[in-house]
Amino acid sequence: MKASILGAVTAAVWSWSSFAAAAPPAAEERTVSDGVDRPIHDYSGEGDASSMELNPALLTAAPALDLALLGYQTLSEFARGSGFGAFIAANLRFGLAVGFGAQFLQPQLGKGAADFALDRNPTATKLTWAIAGGLGDKGGFGIAVHGIRSDNGWLRRPDLDIGALYRIRNYGSVGVNVRLGPGDLRDPVFQSQASLVAEAAIRPLGTRTLELAGGVRSVLARAEPGSELDRVGGTTGLFPRGRIALRYRGLALMGEVEQIQTTVLDRTTLQPLRTDKTVRGSVAIELGWDMVRARAGMHAGAHGGADGVGFEAHVGTLRNDRVYWPRRIDAERIEFSDVGDERSLIAMLERLERAREAGDRSVLVVYPDTKAGWATLHELREALIRVRNAGGHVFAYLEGASLQEYYVASAAEKIYIHPAGSLDTYGISTTQFYFKQALAKLGVQVEVVRIDEYKSAGEPFTETGPSAPDRAQDGEILADTYGQIVADVARGRGLAPSRVRALFDDAPHAPEAALGETLVDEVVHRDQLLDRISDVLGAEVEFRRFADTRHGAPTWSDAPYIGVVLVEGTIIDGESRFIPLVGLRFVGGDTIATSARIQRARGSSCGSTAAAARRSPPTSCGARSS
Repeated sequence: MKASILGAVTAAVWSWSSFAAAAPPAAEERTVSDGVDRPIHDYSGEGDASSMELNPALLTAAPALDLALLGYQTLSEFARGSGFGAFIAANLRFGLAVGFGAQFLQPQLGKGAADFALDRNPTATKLTWAIAGGLGDKGGFGIAVHGIRSDNGWLRRPDLDIGALYRIRNYGSVGVNVRLGPGDLRDPVFQSQASLVAEAAIRPLGTRTLELAGGVRSVLARAEPGSELDRVGGTTGLFPRGRIALRYRGLALMGEVEQIQTTVLDRTTLQPLRTDKTVRGSVAIELGWDMVRARAGMHAGAHGGADGVGFEAHVGTLRNDRVYWPRRIDAERIEFSDVGDERSLIAMLERLERAREAGDRSVLVVYPDTKAGWATLHELREALIRVRNAGGHVFAYLEGASLQEYYVASAAEKIYIHPAGSLDTYGISTTQFYFKQALAKLGVQVEVVRIDEYKSAGEPFTETGPSAPDRAQDGEILADTYGQIVADVARGRGLAPSRVRALFDDAPHAPEAALGETLVDEVVHRDQLLDRISDVLGAEVEFRRFADTRHGAPTWSDAPYIGVVLVEGTIIDGESRFIPLVGLRFVGGDTIATSARIQRARGSSCGSTAAAARRSPPTSCGARSS
């Protein structure tokens, strides 16, 4: 898809070039304060230090510190825009960004052609100061001041840019920049001009993978040297433009089509005849590696062939995607002992989801030491499987494991065990306390109303042991749970379910015995673990803790989200309550409703589009029916 789109853009550019070659020569027109040309002009999408030349509001979307270098060289004798520039910007992250740039401009016609407008296009140095306010993922505004120097003096009073930026969540962005050249629109030597550029960009997928943008440059008013400002009416001062960007990891392919102003020249004398408009296109490729990005592109179509080539280099504090898989790999250490309640479970699932989104860049080393219930373990295990299905790598390390820990570890592609460890993979059971006799000594008699014999939630207070129906349903639950455990382990280790049952029945297993039965893959000490994983991946692996495995900002803003109200405990009427002596937690319906109303009210002010309740299951295998 990417190659076909880029091929279509290139074919259109060169088709226009063939047509332009048969037309009279036309020289590109630029104002004295226009900066170094570039193949891609981004007024609303990605922000960097050089954005102060296009739309200073985009500085709010730049990295904390960013350095940009760009150069352009004309290839056609009728093109302008050659030069070199350097920009530096600091995004202070509390709604303020500042920047400075310097450009060396050579705006004369290319290839040493006699320039009919040499006096209007002198070699000069352009200095830019910019300041911006706002948040780059939501919107901002910016002001830039441009000064032009030549022959050790200022050519004119400074130009003034006023820019604005507005993000429409993940899917859209609008950028506008007004340029007053010079700021008071009065110049006795050079042409004065007031212009506006407006651009709207959309990201149909909600990510930066595909970006489409369209806009217009409008010359609002113009004045010849020493003359009064005249409004430019109709379509004379309108120059439409559009661009596309396709990004995958550290690679980006970009294209742009725009209309520009030209001066038609006499074929023989190369003197100006009239002003006109023409269309030019450009293509560019960008490569990224961590903190560095490099871009190269070219213009074509305006002058019967290639118009010019441009180069950009960016170094910043924002870590970008990489063009290819590095030989040094960061592994994330996942300890399931951190999972103690519903909130810590959700936090762990979010970490695993980020690892899944990172795809084959994810390397997880799991330490499955946990006391969580089977429902929680199943949810964690499924998350690890999703990481593997997305191309990620999952390894598990055991220093002695119960059935719960081994069940989670069986989702890994390789299981390592400590030489002093063991696999205590015994069966599962359930335990229930009965309080009838204790309550009787206190003179308390509990009366429970139930609909049928399997409604056994009240039996701990009315019986001294499980009833036959309760014992039967507990047995069914345990048998079903154990069957799923055996089936999941068998699938993960490539063994027959009957063989897994037999091995569990023969527990415990010493490390060497577990290795011989293919329950584990290798016996290693803790300090040897990363070396073994490095051998498997063919790269040097080291631990690193990071909150987000994705490199680079995924898009402009936060996606719409769903608020979740956690419900932990038995649901009852009225308000929630907790009995500390026996550890019983009851969740009241009125409390749930109040929390849902609060969540909905908060959502209307911070972007939540829906609310949902998450019911925490009991942690024991033999859940009581209530």
